[in-house]
Amino acid sequence: MFLTRLKVAGILLVVGLLAATNSAQAQRKGTKPGKKSLPVVQVVKPQPGGLERTTTQSCTVHAFEQVELFSLVRGVSRPRRWTSAPV
Repeated sequence: MFLTRLKVAGILLVVGLLAATNSAQAQRKGTKPGKKSLPVVQVVKPQPGGLERTTTQSCTVHAFEQVELFSLVRGVSRPRRWTSAPV
């Protein structure tokens, strides 16, 4: 019974110290105890142009299926010169 009362007294003492510390900090800041100060908000207007939307992500590619290709016609084709012209 004595230990229970001692524990309760200790808890009340800790809660009282925390409340006193909170009110002392609030007085130093110039606010009322128990009342939180509001955050400061800045409003900005968007600029024309915006941000570039790009991303770089590392990845690997694995084949889902694999098949062997055979030509429909016998023979060897000539080497082709590829150009950058649109198709």
